[in-house]
Amino acid sequence: MELKIEKLLSLIIKKSFLITSLILIILLSIIVFLYFKYLDTALKFSPQVTVESKIEENTLNKIIKNISERETRYLKSLKTQYRNPF
Repeated sequence: MELKIEKLLSLIIKKSFLITSLILIILLSIIVFLYFKYLDTALKFSPQVTVESKIEENTLNKIIKNISERETRYLKSLKTQYRNPF
């Protein structure tokens, strides 16, 4: 009787170990798959030019151009003032 119980317990332990191992392998494979899927996505990610960023870039270019034009006019006015102070 005890021998049958031991065999039964041994069988249950073996099956539970196999089922647990199978579940762990499946979970590990899912995690690895998702990791490489999103890692691949992250490595291939390149920010696309949107309309908003293009508008911001154009606005910044206009501001820089405006500042440089003002600076040029100011420097020209300084040159003329020092040439002809009166």
